[in-house]
Amino acid sequence: MTNLTWLWKEYEFIIYDPSHACEQETGGVYIFSGQDRQGIWRALYIGETWRFSDRLPGHEKWPSAVALGATHIHLKVFYTEAMRKSVEKELIDYYKPPLND
Repeated sequence: MTNLTWLWKEYEFIIYDPSHACEQETGGVYIFSGQDRQGIWRALYIGETWRFSDRLPGHEKWPSAVALGATHIHLKVFYTEAMRKSVEKELIDYYKPPLND
């Protein structure tokens, strides 16, 4: 598995193929992401959930994310709702993903 740190080395996410991300039974923050031409990961949508395996399959934003270049889902486990929502907001405010409206 490959890791990637978002937001100044604060949050280390694991990069998953979409089918494997959907199997995770824990909850946390997820990022639909793809690499640009320079190989830099771009956040296309950021969300949070209490269980990845419940939220990610059939996610309504995934087709739009794929159309914008998403190839992977980055996951970071957070066990409390307060922490998930706080990190989600912090990442959205900083990266301004195009699909978070």
